[in-house]
Amino acid sequence: MRGAGCAVLCYCSGMGENTDRTTYFLRVSSRKTWSEIADMMGYKSARGRLKSARKYAQEENLPWPVESVSKGASMYSMRRVGYTWIYIAGRFGSSPDRVRSYTYKHARRNGLEWPPNG
Repeated sequence: MRGAGCAVLCYCSGMGENTDRTTYFLRVSSRKTWSEIADMMGYKSARGRLKSARKYAQEENLPWPVESVSKGASMYSMRRVGYTWIYIAGRFGSSPDRVRSYTYKHARRNGLEWPPNG
């Protein structure tokens, strides 16, 4: 999970992350579609991003196809990389208390560290 957060954080901060790796980990750690990821990264083709992520996953022996991410998992991942409860709540159209509840339940169900401070 830490690697996924790093890829997202590196991409969003403009640190020049490997684009195939970033594409893969954006999909793994977010609830974004391939089209949304392509738009976010400035590419025209969602299919091209999907192919690059698949290539990266195969080269690195990572799971493919990428499983969908639950809301709790996405919120937990965002918190692990340093986003505030308020920012995450705004992103999901929820309250900070509800976000904490979702992430707590996700952590408890999956045996993860609580609280998920980055």
